[in-house]
Amino acid sequence: MKFLETIVFMVLGIALSFDIGGNMSCNAAGQYDYFQFVQESPFVFCKIMDGNGCNILPLPWIFTIHGLWPSNFTHRHEPCVGAQFSRDVMNEASNNELRADLELSWRSFISGRSNMDFWEYEYNTHGKCSDHKFSQMQYFDRARSLWKQYKAHTLFSNRSIEPGKSYRFTDAMK
Repeated sequence: MKFLETIVFMVLGIALSFDIGGNMSCNAAGQYDYFQFVQESPFVFCKIMDGNGCNILPLPWIFTIHGLWPSNFTHRHEPCVGAQFSRDVMNEASNNELRADLELSWRSFISGRSNMDFWEYEYNTHGKCSDHKFSQMQYFDRARSLWKQYKAHTLFSNRSIEPGKSYRFTDAMK
């Protein structure tokens, strides 16, 4: 398996997570213990799409945010039923800096799907589970902060996992 293909599975498999402080009651039918912070490789994403649909060329060499997902240790979570994503809130002038950062860190690579469309999908699927703890903008700000703190490329490089080389998953996890 090539490096980038392996990386995607590793990032998804060892998704960074942060404790939100005990069980998180939410408006959905379940409780959540933590959030998974998931990054993706644009190269792997576009390879999986077989080059069809990738809307950003050249592709960035950095890992980007795929999502911040509520999770728990005991059971599968139920669909979120909190407040829906608001484009008006996202477009407020006070959010210009965050929105500009998200344009780089949390990008859509699907043709015809804007970054805003991707953020809306991810928030309505995952983020609104946290609407009792974080506002919509706090949710996105938390994801941005995690992205700045945990750069996947740096984390792999620190483990001597480098682009262009192949690794067995078990060896890479040592």
